[in-house]
Amino acid sequence: MHRHTAGRGLFVAIVLAGWAASAAAGTSCTSVLGPAAVTEGPLRTLGTDPAMASIALVPGHAYLIEVDERDNDALVEILDSKNEVMARSDHPERRSGTRRAVVTAPDSASLGVRITGREHANAAGTATVRAFDLATLRDRPDCLAIVKALAAADTDYAAGEEIARGRSTPGTSSARDAFLRAAEEYSAAERALATSADQPLRGQTALALAGVEYFGLQDWAKTADWGKAAAEMLGGDDPYRRARAEALAAAAWIEIGSSAPVGRPVPGYGVRSTELLTRARTELHRLSRFHMQRGERYDAGLQLTNIGLTYLYEGRYLQCVTASTTSSRLFGSIHEPLRRAQAWQNRALCLWGLGRLPEALRWFERSLSDIGPEPYPSIFLASITNTALADYALGHFDESLRLYDRALAFTQRVQSRRDEAYCLYGIGMNYYALGDRTRARGFLERALAIRTVALDGRGRMATLRALATIDAEQGRVDDAIASDREALGLAVDPSAIERIRIQLAAHTAAAGHRVEAKAQLDEVLSTGAKVDPVIH
Repeated sequence: MHRHTAGRGLFVAIVLAGWAASAAAGTSCTSVLGPAAVTEGPLRTLGTDPAMASIALVPGHAYLIEVDERDNDALVEILDSKNEVMARSDHPERRSGTRRAVVTAPDSASLGVRITGREHANAAGTATVRAFDLATLRDRPDCLAIVKALAAADTDYAAGEEIARGRSTPGTSSARDAFLRAAEEYSAAERALATSADQPLRGQTALALAGVEYFGLQDWAKTADWGKAAAEMLGGDDPYRRARAEALAAAAWIEIGSSAPVGRPVPGYGVRSTELLTRARTELHRLSRFHMQRGERYDAGLQLTNIGLTYLYEGRYLQCVTASTTSSRLFGSIHEPLRRAQAWQNRALCLWGLGRLPEALRWFERSLSDIGPEPYPSIFLASITNTALADYALGHFDESLRLYDRALAFTQRVQSRRDEAYCLYGIGMNYYALGDRTRARGFLERALAIRTVALDGRGRMATLRALATIDAEQGRVDDAIASDREALGLAVDPSAIERIRIQLAAHTAAAGHRVEAKAQLDEVLSTGAKVDPVIH
């Protein structure tokens, strides 16, 4: 399976490289493709109710099917006369963007295009279907290779999404494998487009790469790079997509800045982590204003939500509450319950940071009623694990374990390793509180193995803190100190830094280094210790 996949990716890359030179001198592929042979729509999409289009094609001809969607993230399926699926297509540019598939028209000549939304019941969107006869590209094999690569990427992205949403059985493949294939195919198309006259299409492809790296592969550095590249390519010709690219780059900066070791320049950026978070926040404020001026309130709300996160990760909880409240009200005004509930979750985390845990739990529980597994499992999992962690902090261990067990099973079904680690960490913390140190260590060590710095530096920091406590209790003081020091190097929030320093001083004293421990405590006292929440 993997050998076949790698071979296909290599073949696509060779074909595209071979035709790049001819593309440079010719007319753009978009122009050569010409007007669509068939156009249907715009069709109305509402919630998860499928919208259907029937298109009549020339039997035996190969066609590029494009579906442009707006305002309701959707899966596209091409159906034959027996309503059997011939191809599936999805795309990392959620709620907008173009889904592509290449199919050969059957003898019946008629195909169905089914567009199934993934959003809540009241999410109203549109979709426009176009079919292009690829015979128009017979003299431009470079263009034919590009559109086939883009369609293959959308097909692989759809396969990854179906697994990641728990809607298909992965078998021998995995969501990550599918996302990696999609990234390779988008990248091959982008390289070929670099020498073509299709700059807008190249920018859209770079934006797709930023999306698959962020949503599918969680590679923050590549997300930032492709987001920046896409914004430059799109320029002033496509201001909406340019803003989407800039928002992805800023979201990646948040992940990088909140996980980078404190006090040292972030590799590749030359600034400290807090400065990178500030840069992200400044960019998000600008983008939120941009979208509001254009009436794109959903997009504006997303930026406000992420602004709240920058404050959360800096330990500026009052500002975090304000930003999250503004975001939740905006989403409430446009009847977007999922995104409103997500903002409520963030507000609860901020309240927790202020020490208002019972109030935070009420907001966590309120948000759970509006968040389900679809359309975004990551938001669903965050809501469960945050609520479970709050229950743990309040001593509701049975309820906390129940929620974590529920979430853990779901993370394994959708192959979300980062969320799986959240659950393992939470279960370990509960067993520690219940006095079962052996089970606690086992779950925490499993979480630590997943929580690399690149994937989840904040989570790794929290797990190291917990393991250091167990190590010290069991007489492994040197191991505890080593974990404390690594955790300290990963902390960004000032209150978390101070809490770790206190723990490090206690463990240093336990190791017999009392003078050094006193110096560490004096340093904490000189800056004023604060209490931080157990945010994972």
